[in-house]
Amino acid sequence: MMHTGFSKRIMFVGIILGALAGLFVGATESRGQDSVPPEQVAAHVHAVIEADRSLYTEFVVERLQQAGKVIASRHWKNRSQLPLPAQMLMFAGLEVEGMGSGLKYRLASLWPLEEENGPANDFEKAGLEVVADDPSEVYSGMIKRGKQKYFKAIYADKAVSQSCVECHNGHLLSPKRDYKLGDVMGGVIISFPVDDAISLEQVAAYVHAVIEADRTLYTKLVVERMQQAGIVLATQNWKKYRSQLPLPAQMLLLAGLEVEGMGSGLKYRLASLWPLEEENGPANDFEKAGLEVVADDPSEVYSGMIKRGKQKYFKAIYADKAVSQSCVECHNGHLLSSKRDFKLGDVMGGVIISFPIE
Repeated sequence: MMHTGFSKRIMFVGIILGALAGLFVGATESRGQDSVPPEQVAAHVHAVIEADRSLYTEFVVERLQQAGKVIASRHWKNRSQLPLPAQMLMFAGLEVEGMGSGLKYRLASLWPLEEENGPANDFEKAGLEVVADDPSEVYSGMIKRGKQKYFKAIYADKAVSQSCVECHNGHLLSPKRDYKLGDVMGGVIISFPVDDAISLEQVAAYVHAVIEADRTLYTKLVVERMQQAGIVLATQNWKKYRSQLPLPAQMLLLAGLEVEGMGSGLKYRLASLWPLEEENGPANDFEKAGLEVVADDPSEVYSGMIKRGKQKYFKAIYADKAVSQSCVECHNGHLLSSKRDFKLGDVMGGVIISFPIE
């Protein structure tokens, strides 16, 4: 079992829902016996990456550019501009790598603007050629570095916004200048260590790492920068105004729905003991207990096995903290809020992740 740098409270208890609601099965029967195939682990990680990137492109980059408020640019750091979707993905990959779990991901291309973004070896080159030829393919396999085995998967990376197309087609160093929207530009390369098995806890930790990295970067590089520059605000009612941003919590909830719609069984959402809307409260006793645990100690992860009918699911609950002043002001000032003394960094609820166990 991989160590992920946080303490865990593991509660392997099966909760039978539906007609058998309220019955529990022993923890010791399932502990250590269940694992997830590496192909499925990579698919879960990729689903979160793609959902977050898609939503950032559609609801942030394209909306604000069309509203004439701000543009996305490769040189966003020196200007009041947005990072390109590809840059956000690369930054998130570095953020996740820095967490130390062994999970890594990045973008690479057969036609990179910079040499370090090309294939690092023959495996990556072969994979990039496969997904360029057929974007529906996933090229994957085991590799070894020293004595450690790693699973690596390569997914097609498509031009998701006109900004991506214009940047590559117009760049002086670009070896390919005829991209169109939707074309394969390279690949998303995901890798993680594999020992005898990949534990359920580790899969949840990987998924959570991507969620947290994307949310942190969206908060710091987009929401806070844009608000400090006086360009746009992040508000709960962003849909009504083209010149406003979704709150970080809303982006997470939207991404969870996007991932659920992909049909792999992976689900995640935010929930709270003090929700603004009833549907964002705990759905059952397991979730209520978990939210209480992470509220008491944000370093804990409350997790366990549940059953719905004959299907087993693994569920993990992580502390959800107030990551921006917008979150604090929204909850403290909302008419329906049952708690109005949140401060930046306070636990506001939990990120609940679940996936089926075959």
